[in-house]
Amino acid sequence: MMEIPIVVPPAHDIMESLIFDTRFHDVDQLISNVPADVLKFDQLNSFAKVIQENIQASPALRKYALDLWLATKDPVAYGVKVSNVDMKRLVLSGASPRGMGMLLRAARVNAWLNNRQAVVPEDIHAVFHETIAHRLVFSPVYEMRRTEIARELLTGITNAVAAP
Repeated sequence: MMEIPIVVPPAHDIMESLIFDTRFHDVDQLISNVPADVLKFDQLNSFAKVIQENIQASPALRKYALDLWLATKDPVAYGVKVSNVDMKRLVLSGASPRGMGMLLRAARVNAWLNNRQAVVPEDIHAVFHETIAHRLVFSPVYEMRRTEIARELLTGITNAVAAP
C-alpha cells in the first residue's frame, strides 16, 4: 500500500541481530509475543472495513482526487515543474487505479485518526507521497534521482491542483 523508508539502526550489534537472529524472521512468532489485548490482529480487516465504509468522500473531494490522478499522468498539463528535469520526458506512467484506491484508503484512515467523518484534502496530502511515489514510472534517465524527483513532483502536483 505504501512505501515508507525505515532507517536501519547504526549500531552493529543491532544490525547483526536483524540479520542473524531468527526471531526477527518470523512475523507470526513476533506477534505471538505481544501481550494479550494489545493487538487484536485477527480483527483488523473487519475494523478496516468499517472505516472504509463510514468515512465519506464528497463529490468535490472525489473530483480533487481525480485531478491529482490525472496530474500524475500528465504533470505538464498542470504546469508542474521539477528542477533540472525535462518534464515532457519524465513520466512514462502515472498512478494506477489501484494506486489511487490505496491513496483513498489511507486518506480515510487519516481522517478517522483525526476524528473526521469525511476525507478532506489534508488527509490526501498526509499520505500522497507514501502511497503514490513508488507507483510512478519515470524515464530511465531519471531513475537514479527517483527519490528527490518524486518528492518535488508530488509536492508540485499538490500545489498545482486546486483543492476544494
